[in-house]
Amino acid sequence: MNVKKLSDGELYGLCKQYGFKAREWTRKFAGLLPEVYHRRLYKRRGYSSIYEFAAKLASMRKEQVDRILRLSGKLEDKPTLKKQFETGAQSWSKVEKVAYIATSDNEKEWAEKVETMPQQALVLCVQNNRSESTACGNPQPEWNTLSFKVSPQVEAKLRRLKQKLEKERGEALTWNEAMEAMMEGAPQEERVEIKVCPDCIKRRETARKNPPRTIRKDVQRLVLARQEYKCAFPECTHPPEIFHHAKRFSKHHTHDPDCIRALCKRHERLAHCGMIKGENSPPEDWRLRDRPEPGLADQLMMRNLVGPEPVNPLPKSL
Repeated sequence: MNVKKLSDGELYGLCKQYGFKAREWTRKFAGLLPEVYHRRLYKRRGYSSIYEFAAKLASMRKEQVDRILRLSGKLEDKPTLKKQFETGAQSWSKVEKVAYIATSDNEKEWAEKVETMPQQALVLCVQNNRSESTACGNPQPEWNTLSFKVSPQVEAKLRRLKQKLEKERGEALTWNEAMEAMMEGAPQEERVEIKVCPDCIKRRETARKNPPRTIRKDVQRLVLARQEYKCAFPECTHPPEIFHHAKRFSKHHTHDPDCIRALCKRHERLAHCGMIKGENSPPEDWRLRDRPEPGLADQLMMRNLVGPEPVNPLPKSL
């Protein structure tokens, strides 16, 4: 096969095919790894450790191997999830997301979610379940926690800035107070004033026949302004990234601004999974379902396999 003679479509098709096969075989390899470790098969084949075995055969890092072996131990009393992991039917990282919250009584329900939900939606579902089990009916905690890695140089600069602010103010500051002070001089988010009547926009959009999938700029601005430039999902602190049609565009073929929500990427995945109950209601009335909406399972499985990008991501500027 001469790669240079392939058309763009043929080249892209091969990339998708090979990439999918690579992910599939990596999942299957991960499912075998705990048994290889249990039998100490790697030693009999001349490898010094399970880490060398995994690195040379599948380019797996040490931390990945450790997580896979820990995951295997957590699945001993969860046969459905264990089968998904061992056969490679689902990626070990997806199974890992629910392994530490699932029990022997509800593991079949979690296995269904692993099969039908994209990973980001699955993470949110797990987080919501944890918050419900720990809050016991109490409101969510007031404070949020950010966790990310920075280089030693960036850490040193942040600490020097905090120290400088404390000297200027003559008092010790918490990191929250220091970050607020650092952001005081930051450029503010540009918000465009809407000069078109919202009712006019709605009438125009509902009257259009066969509109393209791309949402017009004035509709986007209207939706963002109504949400105060925040993700529409209740109590979400992430900025919006994708415009989501509560009434699916594929069925209704309209960009009615009253039925469009600007969501962060994770909550958009949840919405497309059919995990939001009362999606056509105001966002404050939204509730999470226990499982995806009936009838969407086949679509969701195809979405997991193909993984298309959202049609209407927020542009960098409006």
